[in-house]
Amino acid sequence: MDPFNKLSSELCVQILISLRSRRSILRLAQASPAMLHQFLVSKAYISRMLVALDFDDEMMQDAMGIILLPTHDNRGDYSKLLRHHYVRWSENRLPNPLKTHDASLIDQVHRLQALLLLFIEDYLTKATAIFPPREQSYRPEIQRQPAYRCGKEATPNSISTI
Repeated sequence: MDPFNKLSSELCVQILISLRSRRSILRLAQASPAMLHQFLVSKAYISRMLVALDFDDEMMQDAMGIILLPTHDNRGDYSKLLRHHYVRWSENRLPNPLKTHDASLIDQVHRLQALLLLFIEDYLTKATAIFPPREQSYRPEIQRQPAYRCGKEATPNSISTI
């Protein structure tokens, strides 16, 4: 029996947010069908709240500077595009997805944060290892995750791909 079945949806969402990490949320969602359901129903809101808790305006500008960095193309003057981007970034004129309610950008910021945390944890593990050469041989496992699961019902076994 799932003890989270007895809780209101609002309380379940608050529990998920209080975990403060995507990895912890996914672990709880794997263990509890009720929390899995609530996570899937409230994923956008939970992501938005987690980003809002961890990013101030300056950090958001830096994240947006990385996410919105123009890609190189052969059609135009790439250096001009980059200069324009850097000027907007230095003047803090990049969009703040928390203020514009852009769910796609919020999700990208959340994914960037997850990748940064993965690399930081990997670095700290290797830097504090008793035998560094052995630790250096391991690379962090990075998986490309789809932004959404179109037409497929998520199950506890497939939640890690969400």
